[in-house]
Amino acid sequence: MDLDRLVLMPVREAVDKMIDQDPGPEERYLLCELAAAGSEWLDASRIEVDRPGPSYTADTLRQLAAERPDDEIVMVLGGDRAASLPQWREPAEILRLARLAVARRNDVGEDQVRRALAGLAPGDRVRFFDMPAIEVSSSMIRERIATAAPYEHFLAERVAHRIAEAGLYRGVAA
Repeated sequence: MDLDRLVLMPVREAVDKMIDQDPGPEERYLLCELAAAGSEWLDASRIEVDRPGPSYTADTLRQLAAERPDDEIVMVLGGDRAASLPQWREPAEILRLARLAVARRNDVGEDQVRRALAGLAPGDRVRFFDMPAIEVSSSMIRERIATAAPYEHFLAERVAHRIAEAGLYRGVAA
């Protein structure tokens, strides 16, 4: 995608997904910061953690655009999330403020995403890219932690160490 950097952005308060054993926004931010440590192209942002209330993508993109007016913002999503964009708050505004980089996935095809986004923005606002299938999800990792199954090899060493040190996700399986 020829991006200069990729920013991990944990939410303060999710509007569409609740996680059992959620360690909270500060801990999730720390995990993102640990994941990005030592990388020149990967960063963690506090924008949504520091803003009170639920996190809405359109609000975040407006803030990013105001803070970095010369940057082109590209939001990276999987095909499944991109196809659900019309149900998000202010989907046309999201596509006005950011281009979408959509990872092709077997479960949701490019045509399905294009149909879902039709009428929201010109087609040049969405670009698809191939990404190797990775059969790892945050839910799967949380479940492995909760059931004492090995999980460390799915994460950056610093992140796995912090999860173990803080005893995160040890309760009910995700």
